Amino acid sequence: MSSKKQKDQSSLINTRNSLEKKVKIKLEKLYETIKKHDIAYYKNHNPIISDAEYDEIRRLILEIEKIPEILRIRYTTSHPRDMTDDLIDVYGVSKKLMPLVHLPVQSGSNKILKLMNRKHLIRDFMKIY
Repeated sequence: MSSKKQKDQSSLINTRNSLEKKVKIKLEKLYETIKKHDIAYYKNHNPIISDAEYDEIRRLILEIEKIPEILRIRYTTSHPRDMTDDLIDVYGVSKKLMPLVHLPVQSGSNKILKLMNRKHLIRDFMKIY
């Protein structure tokens, strides 16, 4: 292999490695951001950002979709009451986003839900289905 070809190949490998590092860093930041906000929504019942800011996930999913090396996208879904139509629409257009939405029903009994101090009834989730 000629010296020029070796340099070109080396440059290409360095560029790819650099891109992969940048993507990995961005995905790690996205993961931490989503995790932080999911804990605020689900565990603490105290959202720290608006629904519009949470929908930034939609834009990021569509950006990640453009990366050929990423074959599928999973994330802990928003509580259904916090999902906007824009975020839901991503499920219809994304070819990589896994088709899963977590429904935190927690019990099939309205009595048990009430004892758990939940604000929803079984029929609320049946409407979604």
